[in-house]
Amino acid sequence: MEGSCRESRYKISKERGVPSWASKPDYRLPSEDDMDKQAKAIEQEKTTLNQIKSILWLDGIELVHSVAHTLTKLGIRNAVKETEGRHDIEIMEQPEFHGILEVKGLSGYANYQDIRQLQDWYVEAMKEDETVKGIFVLNDFKEIEPQLRRAQMQEKNKDTNSPFTKDALRIAINNNFCLLTTYQLFQIFKLNAHGNFNKSTFLNKLKDTKGPFD
Repeated sequence: MEGSCRESRYKISKERGVPSWASKPDYRLPSEDDMDKQAKAIEQEKTTLNQIKSILWLDGIELVHSVAHTLTKLGIRNAVKETEGRHDIEIMEQPEFHGILEVKGLSGYANYQDIRQLQDWYVEAMKEDETVKGIFVLNDFKEIEPQLRRAQMQEKNKDTNSPFTKDALRIAINNNFCLLTTYQLFQIFKLNAHGNFNKSTFLNKLKDTKGPFD
C-alpha cells in the first residue's frame, strides 16, 4: 500500500499533460536520445516485416518488389527486372544458381496463360544462359486468408488442392519450371527467422523442383 502511494505521489496527472517546450533540446534527458533511436529502429523493423507479410495479399509491381525484398532478406542476390520490360525478378547466385521469376497475384488459380508469360521470358533467357531456371511465384486467392485458401480451392474444385490448373502444371513440368506460392515463401522466411534456413539447400531445391515446390 505504501509503495503504491509513493508511486501515485510522483505521477504526472494526465489532465496536466506534458507542455510542448519539454521536448526542446535544453530539456531533453540523456536517455531520451537512446530511446528515440531504439523506437526508430523498431519502427523500421516493423516496416520491413510488414513488407514481407504483404506478399500474402498484394499483386502487380508492389508484389514483385515485396517478393524481391523477401529474397534479399533471405540473403539471396536478386534484381527487379520488370521495369526493364523483362521477367519480373532475376536471382543472381552464379555459379550456384541463376533463375528468372514471373510473379503473379491472382484472385483464383493460375492458368496456362499465366505460365506462358514465364515461358516467353525463359526462351529469351536461355539464349544467354542454358542453365537458367524458370520460377513462377504465385499469390493465389489473394483476397482470402492464406490458411483458408486450400479449403476455398477444394470448394471450387474437389479434384485438386493445387492453385495451378492442369494445363498450367503441364506447361511447368514440360519446361522444368518451379511453381512456388508466396505463402510457401512466407513460411520459408519464418524458418529463417528461427535460424532453420540454409540458402544453398533452398536454391538447390528450387533448381531441382519440376512443378509445384514442396
